[in-house]
Amino acid sequence: MSKSLKSLLIGIGVLVVLGGAIAALKLTEPGSGKESSDSSSVSSQTVQEDSLSLFNFDYNDIDTITVDNSNGGYTIKRTHRGEDQTAVSQTSDTADSESDTEDKTTFTVDGLESFKLNDSVIATLPANLASQNAVKVIEENSQDTAQYGLDKPQATAVIKTDGASEGSVTISIGDETPTSGNVYVMLDNNKKIYSVSNSVLNLLTYGREYFISLTLIEKPASEDDYPIIENLSVSRPDLENDIVLQYDEKSADSSQKGGTAATHVMVSPVEAYLDVSKSTSYTHGLFGLTASSVLSLSPTQEELDFAGINEPLCTVTMQLENGGSKTFRIGKEFTTGSSKSYAGYMEGTNVLYQFSADSVPWLTMKPEDIMSSIIFGSYIYDIRSLTVKDDNKTLAFEGNGTSADDYKVTLNGKEFDFSRFRDFYQALIAAPAESIELSDEGAGKLLVSVIMTEDNGTQTQVDFYEAENRNVLIKKNGKACFKARASFVNKSLIPNIDLAEGTDKFITTW
Repeated sequence: MSKSLKSLLIGIGVLVVLGGAIAALKLTEPGSGKESSDSSSVSSQTVQEDSLSLFNFDYNDIDTITVDNSNGGYTIKRTHRGEDQTAVSQTSDTADSESDTEDKTTFTVDGLESFKLNDSVIATLPANLASQNAVKVIEENSQDTAQYGLDKPQATAVIKTDGASEGSVTISIGDETPTSGNVYVMLDNNKKIYSVSNSVLNLLTYGREYFISLTLIEKPASEDDYPIIENLSVSRPDLENDIVLQYDEKSADSSQKGGTAATHVMVSPVEAYLDVSKSTSYTHGLFGLTASSVLSLSPTQEELDFAGINEPLCTVTMQLENGGSKTFRIGKEFTTGSSKSYAGYMEGTNVLYQFSADSVPWLTMKPEDIMSSIIFGSYIYDIRSLTVKDDNKTLAFEGNGTSADDYKVTLNGKEFDFSRFRDFYQALIAAPAESIELSDEGAGKLLVSVIMTEDNGTQTQVDFYEAENRNVLIKKNGKACFKARASFVNKSLIPNIDLAEGTDKFITTW
């Protein structure tokens, strides 16, 4: 790594564990800065105890707020002046709830116009700085501003206004006071020292990255508003095959039955149904994905290399119905305190982010984490033929109809009771996909073969083979895909083949 990059990374602050070495990346929120002055080191000459108004502007008159601090500073500028609007509320929550139809004054951060910004946070700072009160006056005319940390303030802000309150004011922020939550403040370098609440002024110590939206893709308001995700793939160096989840068109057709309630199916490393209670956070998780901080804006290739983005631990690619796509790459692990985090980059954002470990589940997911145990997912009235055979017997069912009112079944060419067929099928679909097995090495004797044809012409063959450790290997359409306990085949499936033409209850426990 070049010296210039090391200097850059050290300058932007945040620890990263890299092969046992400590390197620097950036946290959005700075540290507390200088320590609070001890009460014995400050000559506290209180002049007035009541709350003092320092200034009071019309929110709509604020033109710019230019901030200088150790994190690089920023300038907030007005982009539109509202018509006689009162200031937005002093909290971002209320600012967010203002009616979209109002002619509101709006702001942006100079130089960040091409980035996705958190508009409610941007609006909060001018709203809060439009009016400031002091807790008290500390000293009327200080001859030693250094004792308050105001010889080298941790931040200064120049507020320029136009309109009826045209003018400017400069706020300098010093050390914290002995009273928790307050800081020493000086206006326009006039040596009068105030104690002011730090709840708002603390924002002036942040870098411009604080105003970048941490939500990469907004989460739709309702399930109906989601676009169709045609395909989602997860690629990692530790995976022999990518995990690929594909949209199941049947999920949008209310006339289609069978399968699971999930909108997607797995097509790699195996074809499998998904458990909707577990899979949605993976298939739709890029919507609403929120970072914990910004590490770098417009990162250089060197920074992306350093953060592991160009050789990622994980790449998530989402293909949408309209032909659009999103690619999210997860880089190297680093730690802040006891918390594990990862660098992350969404192509097209031009922002390098920090993510908590639990916000990026694709990094550690396994196919089994989201896979349903269902092997047979066909709706019973869609079955046109079902052949089940072992060494001793072959059951050849034929079905015709679309509902319980007209569905008829034959077995080996003879009319067969539908309820009996239904019970047999219910016992069959209990076959569990307990784990993924892609190799057929060590496969023993073929125990049972099931061939199913649906009314749309789709034919599926599932074969159960002897395997080691009291398991069976399950092949689907000739490819090894799952393993399950042999007890299902030996204690339920094979006995039920013998029971099919009788009247005894089918065995559903094993």
